[in-house]
Amino acid sequence: MSNITQPDSIDQLHYLQRIFDNSINGIMVFRAVRDAENRIVDFEWVMCNRKAGEITGMPAEELVGKCVLQVMPETLNDDLFAQYVQVIETGKTADYDHHHKYEDFQPWLHVTATKLDDGFVAIFTDVSHQKWLQDDLISKHSELDRFFLLSTEMLCIANTDGYFLKVNKAWEDILGYTIDEIETRSILDFIHPDDVETTVYQIAELSAQNPVMNFINRYRHKDGSYRFIEWRGVPQGKMIYAAARDITRQRELEAYQSHLVSIFNSTHSGIIGKDLNGVITAWNPGAELIYGYTALEMIGQPIDRLMPKERIDELAFNLDHAKTGGFVERYETERIHKDGRRLNVALTISPIKDKHNQVIGVSSVNQDIGELKQAQDALRESEARYRAIVNTMTGGVLLQLRDGTIEACNSAAERILGLTLDQMMRRAPVDFDWRAIHEDGMPIPITQLPHVLTLTTGVPQTNIIMGICKNDERPTWILVNSQPLTHPGSALPYATVSTFVDITERKQVEEQRLLLQLEKERVKLLSQFIEQSSHEFRTPLTIMQSSLTVLRRTQDPTKHEQKADVIESQIEGLTRLVDMLQCMNQLDNRTTAEFGEGHVNDIVAEVIAKCRYMASEANVTMGFNAGEGLPSILLSEDYLQEAIRQLVENAIRYTPAHGQVSICTGEQDGSIVIAVSDTGIGIAPENLPRIFERFYRQDHAYSTPGFGLGLPIAQSIVKKHGGTLLVESVPDKGSVFRILLPIP
Repeated sequence: MSNITQPDSIDQLHYLQRIFDNSINGIMVFRAVRDAENRIVDFEWVMCNRKAGEITGMPAEELVGKCVLQVMPETLNDDLFAQYVQVIETGKTADYDHHHKYEDFQPWLHVTATKLDDGFVAIFTDVSHQKWLQDDLISKHSELDRFFLLSTEMLCIANTDGYFLKVNKAWEDILGYTIDEIETRSILDFIHPDDVETTVYQIAELSAQNPVMNFINRYRHKDGSYRFIEWRGVPQGKMIYAAARDITRQRELEAYQSHLVSIFNSTHSGIIGKDLNGVITAWNPGAELIYGYTALEMIGQPIDRLMPKERIDELAFNLDHAKTGGFVERYETERIHKDGRRLNVALTISPIKDKHNQVIGVSSVNQDIGELKQAQDALRESEARYRAIVNTMTGGVLLQLRDGTIEACNSAAERILGLTLDQMMRRAPVDFDWRAIHEDGMPIPITQLPHVLTLTTGVPQTNIIMGICKNDERPTWILVNSQPLTHPGSALPYATVSTFVDITERKQVEEQRLLLQLEKERVKLLSQFIEQSSHEFRTPLTIMQSSLTVLRRTQDPTKHEQKADVIESQIEGLTRLVDMLQCMNQLDNRTTAEFGEGHVNDIVAEVIAKCRYMASEANVTMGFNAGEGLPSILLSEDYLQEAIRQLVENAIRYTPAHGQVSICTGEQDGSIVIAVSDTGIGIAPENLPRIFERFYRQDHAYSTPGFGLGLPIAQSIVKKHGGTLLVESVPDKGSVFRILLPIP
C-alpha cells in the first residue's frame, strides 16, 4: 500500500528517488561490513543524498562504496557506532539527537536509524534552531524544575535500587497516576510481568555505570492497560537520570515495507510532496499526525487547503523559488488542522528534481511547534509577571553578571542607590564613587562585598549590613542578601541576584536609642557610685572630724599624738580609695597598658614581699609554691601585680588570726595558673554571684577593712590580659581564687 501516485512501479521508484536525492534532510543507507566471525566491524555507504554529503563534507557520490571508519574514524569512539550495530542486530529503531561537528559546520541533527536488510537507513534532520532556542531559554531561566515539569517527555530521577525519586507531570498525563502515587515506589511495581526480567537487567547495567539507550518496556496505566515506554538512562553513582516517551501509538503503526517508502515514513516530521501547481503528490504519516488528514484524503488536493487565507501568497513565493532550484530555509508560519484549529509549524522547502536535474515538484518538511510556542509564551508571561512583582517591591533588586556588572535593577534600587538604570547598566559597583563600610566604620574590601563572595564561592550571603558612602555624604545603610544563579551542571554561578533594603532611618533610631540607653546607664552608675562610695568617704571623714575636735580641746601631748595618728591613718585610707577609683576608671576607659614579656613568678614574689607586713600584723602565715619552668608571657607588670595584690590582701583581710594564705603558680591546658587560697571565713553561695560588683562587700556591717573594689579591679585586669578569674569557696573553710592567663 502506498501514499504516492503511481502510474507504475518504475515511475514510483524514480519519483521517490528524486525526493530522496533532493530532500533537505540528510539520508544515508548503509550495509554492514562483517569479519570472518560475522561481527560487524564497519559500515559501507550504499546510498547517500546531497544533504548527507554536506554533513560529511564530501560529495554524496564519492561516499557510496566507502566505509564509515575510513571517512569518519571518530565514529568508533562515539556511541553512534554501537547504536547502529544494535539497530541491525535487534531491528529496533534508534531515534536521538546528535551534535555533528565538522570543521566550522556544527549543526544539531535529529537522527532516525531504521534496519534495512543487513544494514540500516539513517535520516538526519537539522534541529539546530530548536537547540539554540532551548539553550537561550535555559540561560534565561535558572530554575531547572520549571523545564522538568513542562517537558512533554517523561523525565525521572531514580536510584540504582530501582526506586523512583522524582518524576515530572508527563507521568501523570501518560500513565494516569499522580506524581505522589509514583514517587518513592519501585519501578517494578508498574512493569508488565513479561518485562520484569529485562528491566532488572537494564537497572543492573545502570548500576554498573553503563548508559542505557532506547530500551523499551511496558508500563501499567492506572486504568489497567499497558503503554510502551522507550527509555534513555544515564547513571551517576547511585542516581539514574532518565528520559522516556510513550511510543504506544508509534508501535501500533506499521511502517511501510518497501525500500524508499520506509525511508519516506521513518521521520516524525511531516513530509509533503507537491507538483509545480501546488497539488499534493505525497503525504507521510508525520503530516497526518500534524494536520489530522490521512494520505487518501490529501493526495491530489491543493496544498492551499491547509493555508489560512492571509498566507496564500506564501504558496506562490515558495513555488516560484523552488522552480528556480532554490531552497527555503526553516521558517515559522501557520497552517490549518483538519478540525479547523490553527497550528504553529516550522517549514523547510526544497525542490524535487528529476534525473535531468529539472525541477518537477516541491518537498516540504513540516514540524509542529505548537507546544514550543506555548512554552515560549508561558515563559514570556512568567517573566513579565516576575518583572511586575519585582518593580513593586520596596526593597532594591540588582542582577549582576559574572564580572560584577549590573544587568538589571528595579525602581527601588534606583531610589536607594540614587542612580538610574542607564547609569548603572554594564557597570560594576566598584566603578562608582562609593565606599562600602562595616558597621564599625572600617572599609569593606572589594573581595568581601556580598555579591562578590556569592559569585566567587556560590554561597548565598544573608542579612549583611553595610554602609554606602557617596562623596562626603552620611552613609546610606542597607541590609543585603545575595543569591547565586547557576547554569545546569555548573558549579559556580553565572550571575547573582542581590536584594537590599534601606535601613538608614532604622540605624539612626537604634543609635539614638543606644545613646539614650548609655546615658541612662551612665546616670545609673553615677547614682550607684555616689550611693555606694558615700559610706566609704563619710566614715573616715567622720573619724577625722571627731579626732580633730579632740585635738582642739585637749592639751595632752599623748592624746594629740594618738589623734594625729588616727587622722593620718584615715587620710592614707582615703588616698588608697582614690587610687583604687582612679585605677578602676583607667580600666573602664581602656587605657592602653604597656605589655612586654615577663615571668609570673617574679611578679608574685614582689607582691608577697609587699604584703608580708600586712600578714604579720594580722598574724596570718603566707606561703609561696612557685611552679618550675613556666614560660614567659606578654603582660603588663604593674597591672598584673595590682591584680594579684588585691587577691592576696583580700585573702589576708578575711582570714582569722593563725590562719594561712597560700599562693602557687603552675601550667594547665595551655594557661598559666596563679592560685591564691586562704583558710578564712569563706563566701556564702548566695553572695558568690555578686562579689565582682563594685563596692559590694560580704561584710554588710563594714567591720572588715576594705572598699569592695579589689575584686572588680582584679577581674578587669585579668580580662585585659585575655585571661579568666575563677573562684571556689566554702563558708568557714576558705576560698581559692585562680587567675588563668593564656600562653601564646
